[in-house]
Order: sequence, then C-alpha cells, then structure tokens
Amino acid sequence: MEKGKKYPVLMAAGILLTGALLFSSCGKKEQGSDMEKDKTEIVQKEQEMVGLENIAPYIALEKIGESGMTQLKEMKEGYERTGEGSLILNGFDGKEQAVAKRILDASDRVACWMIYRDFDGDGGKEAFVYACDLVSGKGTELWFAAADGTVQKLLEANTYRTQNILELSGKTFYLYTIEGAYAKGDFMYEVEGNMAKPSALQMASYLGDGKFAADCSGDNAFSLEAGGDAGSCWRNYYYYYDENGFHEYSGSLVTEEEFCQYENGSEILDAVKECGNVEEIYYFADGRMIVNYVEDGVILDELYGGMVRRNHYLQVPILSEGEDGFVLAAEGFPDIRLMGQGQWEGERGEHDLFVGDGNYQPFFREELAQYPVYQSPLEYYREGYSGGF
Repeated sequence: MEKGKKYPVLMAAGILLTGALLFSSCGKKEQGSDMEKDKTEIVQKEQEMVGLENIAPYIALEKIGESGMTQLKEMKEGYERTGEGSLILNGFDGKEQAVAKRILDASDRVACWMIYRDFDGDGGKEAFVYACDLVSGKGTELWFAAADGTVQKLLEANTYRTQNILELSGKTFYLYTIEGAYAKGDFMYEVEGNMAKPSALQMASYLGDGKFAADCSGDNAFSLEAGGDAGSCWRNYYYYYDENGFHEYSGSLVTEEEFCQYENGSEILDAVKECGNVEEIYYFADGRMIVNYVEDGVILDELYGGMVRRNHYLQVPILSEGEDGFVLAAEGFPDIRLMGQGQWEGERGEHDLFVGDGNYQPFFREELAQYPVYQSPLEYYREGYSGGF
C-alpha cells in the first residue's frame, strides 16, 4: 500500500468499526472476543466525546484501550487551557498526520497533541508532540520531530498537562508543564537546527514582559544551636530574557548605613531588630531589598533534635531611586514578628512587602547571575545630583 493511501483507508475502516460498536452499545450485543468487548466498552464510555471519529484509525489498529480514553479526556482538558497546537480529537492536517506517522513508527505511541511550527526561523517546521500509550494509559512521552524528518524522544513518560509557545526577542520557545508537587512552573525547550535542547532556565513561571519567577527550594529555615542550618523552605527568584539569553536578578550586598539612607530605611531596620539579629542586606536591580535576620528566641525542634532559631527574610520594595528620591515601601507597615509567624496576610510577589521563611541567598542559579552595581544615595548625590527625601 502506498504511504499516502494508508490513513484514508484506516479512517474508513475505523468509521465502520465505530459505527458497529455504537450499534452494539444500543442493545445488540454480539458474541465475540474480549478484544471486541473492550472496544464496545470504549465507545459506550466515550461516545459523547467530540472528535471520536478522528481516533477511529487507532481503534482499528488496537492502539487505544479503555484507560487510554480517560487519558485522552485529560489531554483535551490540558489543550483547552492553552488552545495551542493541534489535538488528535480535533483532527490533524496532512502534514501533521505525517508527523504522527513518524512518531508512531518510532515509538509505537499515538501522537495526541502536537505544536507544529517553525521554531528556529529557518523556514522548516518542527513539532513537539505528546505521544501516549493509549492501550495501557501509562503516562505520556514528549517527542520532537525535526524538519529533516528525524524524530527524537526528549522525555520519558510523565504526567504532562499543558504545552504552549513563548516568543521572546524574536525567538520562539516551547513550554510544557508537569503535574506534581515538585514540578512548579514551566519547562522550556529551544530549537537549534534539527535538535531540541532544554533552555538555560527551567521550572519558572512567565510573568510577562520578558520576566520570569522561579519558586526555588532551600535548606536554611532554622539556625541550629549546634551549628549550621536546616529545614526546607521555598523562595521566589526572578529572571529576565534579552538578546543575550536568560539572566537572574541577583543581589549585591549593602550596609545597614546604606539601607538607612533610604526614606523609611531606619524605621524598617529598627522593626527588624526588635525581632532578631540582622545578618545580611541585599540590593536587587528589579526594585527590592532583602533583609536576612535570625529570631532572638530559641525553640526546641524534635525533628532536628535540639534548639533552633528561625531564619527569616524581609522583602522591601524600592518605591523610587534617583532624582525622585530614594524611598522604601513602608505604608501600613505591619508588625514584623506577626509577619514572621504567618499571621499577616498579604501578597508575596516581586514587588510586595512581606516576611518569608529562611535566609534569602544573593543568587540561586549562579550561571545566570547578574549582579547590579549598587550606588548608595550618598554616592548618588556626591556625584553632583540634586534632590532629597
């Protein structure tokens, strides 16, 4: 059979098979093998699913079982969140069918959702594909189909949920998500030639305007009296993308004196010192200061088998710098101790005032770190600028 003729023939066979199964589900139950029974149960369970006719070829090839239909419904829910690419239930066009055939031949899996476009701007189209074992329903693999006809398995089976694209500074990135407690944010790939490779930034949520936030873990929620730090905690770090790649907003050390040169700085620092000892202060170019401190009081923590002090960081937004004055946010400033105990409810975004658990490090991904050149208010005015608080 010619290559171009295979799908129409299978489609016709699948439609006939589907019609027969629908007929049997209306009361006429024929005696047959367990396989035929399984196929009947598939249609009985999913006959309301829009696009069932588009998977008929795979039913005919015995590539879809009852658990696979459940997987398809979950895939459809993920697709509806982004609406990007093509879903098998909605039907693939001729070129997408050719990609699906390549994936089936290479993996014995069904291409269920693909994003097919020119990712690297060379005029040829590539595809990122969620390929499923719809017989067992055991997970989804991520595959890449290059413009030269080759295919590449990128990731083993997992609980992938959505996929999308992101265009930044003239470059197109592929994004996907995994459902799981330790898989927060988007994972990204970029295309170079006929290969897909992970981008330098992973597990980060896109904030818009070329900026990202990554929820990163640490192990310094407590300072142990016996020495060292312990205890898991989560903190947001922030990134941006330009024509030179991904960069992290990393922190430069400032002194307490420099911090207090900002309007509201002395009052904020005094409030922190009422709760504990100030450890470090960092300045970040995305408009915030971080004050790390350790609580005065010690508590017994049975998990770590001794006395510990709680580590915290205070994030303070910078309202203005330069000719408009140097001002830190302090409007409606709450009690620092209550914030540290989680009794003060508020937003915890990039430009919010809040207390977090653990000490905040000046960088999380050292290979992406970009440290700002910090200029204190006194240096700013000493260089000949006018203005004040």
